[in-house]
Amino acid sequence: MRKILLTITFLLVIGNLSAMNLQTVDSESSFKFLDSLIGGFIGGILGVVGTILSSYYGPRQLEKWRIK
Repeated sequence: MRKILLTITFLLVIGNLSAMNLQTVDSESSFKFLDSLIGGFIGGILGVVGTILSSYYGPRQLEKWRIK
């Protein structure tokens, strides 16, 4: 499943890059694309970290609260 998702993501990024005509693209629009790409990766990483932390610490704190 992970391999399929990585392949789809790769194809979408390559498709977006190949769809851009580099002769007519100014530097501002390419910076916007890179900014949005970096922001998406940072948001994805923060989402995964938040999910892992909440799925570990949430039940742990609940058990502590129930014991008290």
